[in-house]
Amino acid sequence: MPTSKKRGGTKTHAKKVQERNQTIKGQKNAFQKIMAQQMEELKRKYAEEQALSGNTQNAELVSQ
Repeated sequence: MPTSKKRGGTKTHAKKVQERNQTIKGQKNAFQKIMAQQMEELKRKYAEEQALSGNTQNAELVSQ
């Protein structure tokens, strides 16, 4: 397939692909950072709930 000189050819295409990949990589890293922050927040809330609930023990009833 002949390369198009009008659109810049192989060099321009490689540049566009590199820019696109950089954008995708940046978005992926931002998403992972947000998810990690949310997960830490949920872990902290869960730990607080467990601390507030006290140290209760489950009493099992044994029927005879």
